Amino acid sequence: IGFLIFNQHTGGTSGLMKNVKIRQAVSLAIDRSAYNKAIADGQDTPATNFVPRSTTVGDTNFYKYTGNVLAKAQKQYDTKAKLQALFQEGLKELNKSTDLSKTTLTFLSPGGDTADIGPVIKQQLEKTLGINVTVKTQPDAAAFSAARDKNQYDLLANGWSGGSDPSTFLTLWQSSNGFQRYFGGYNSAIYDNLYKQLQTADTNADRLKIFKALQEQLVAKDYGVAATTSTNSQIFVSKSVKGLQTPVFGTAFNYTTAYKQ
Repeated sequence: IGFLIFNQHTGGTSGLMKNVKIRQAVSLAIDRSAYNKAIADGQDTPATNFVPRSTTVGDTNFYKYTGNVLAKAQKQYDTKAKLQALFQEGLKELNKSTDLSKTTLTFLSPGGDTADIGPVIKQQLEKTLGINVTVKTQPDAAAFSAARDKNQYDLLANGWSGGSDPSTFLTLWQSSNGFQRYFGGYNSAIYDNLYKQLQTADTNADRLKIFKALQEQLVAKDYGVAATTSTNSQIFVSKSVKGLQTPVFGTAFNYTTAYKQ
């Protein structure tokens, strides 16, 4: 899953990222379809949920169970004017000027294969929110990590590949997990307490309810992270190859039962 991270450690270089309305406005301002077309040539799937569509709990597809967790908010804030007003509400709560043209966010980019992401985010946020976005591209991975660890950013993009169970994506955002420390610093007592309930969940029905609540808390209440795209794979197999397995998660190919006809 590809996603946008908000600097919730310090509020970022702008000092704005600890405000939930600011994060909400940024998340909702992203045109996922246009993003997918620009970054992945339209080959991936636009994503609003952090847990990919292919995960399951028992025999239940998790996405079909939850639906789009941002749907209600996307319907409520469906114009530039509404999104800009939401962003300004956040600025007021922080006692900042509501002049959007004087607001600047910093997007930190490692360059390389992901160099295109920053300009796309910049274009979308500037166009929709009326703010300014500065893209700071680092010369190498070490420089990127150093700038990230010094909190010299408001936004950055990352990705994660987990397993077929939602827990392999949702466990990342517990306050005790090392991942969230390095990627935005999301920290929620509500989220932590919800996750603890999984320890005593005896049925898949119970696990589904908890996973749904966790994703809603992370993505649609706290706006702790903004999913952008879910990766799709295209595999071409010769007609003479039989029994080749292509798992959704883990290794790309399983040759155990494969043979050539």
